[in-house]
Amino acid sequence: MDTTKETITVRIPRIAEHNGFSEFLAEYTISNKCPKCGGKRAVKRWQDYSYDGSKKLLCDRWDNECGHYDTYESIRKEVKKDDFDKLTRMVDEARFKLSSELGREPSLQEITERLEAEGLIPPINEGVHV
Repeated sequence: MDTTKETITVRIPRIAEHNGFSEFLAEYTISNKCPKCGGKRAVKRWQDYSYDGSKKLLCDRWDNECGHYDTYESIRKEVKKDDFDKLTRMVDEARFKLSSELGREPSLQEITERLEAEGLIPPINEGVHV
């Protein structure tokens, strides 16, 4: 594993109660820095089992250089927060560009249409007939 990269990809259970089904295994790209102290994350990696109380599921395990421990639940929360932060940045950037172009505050519909046109979000009302 290249520890100089800013992100790493891990395979962990998508949900806590996975019943050992591989369909519940998800691949996430996360920061290579410990969220608690900023130290290197996943300096040692191996395959191991997640046990949900009934079944095992083969997935990634790792040790962080700093000794802080990542839980699968904390990783799932981190990914959701990162996705929300990315979307917020995209909306802010589109809003700023549109307000400069239009000379006024753009509507939510105009911002959404811009993000769709740039391919940054999927069409929201695709297939909806009013």
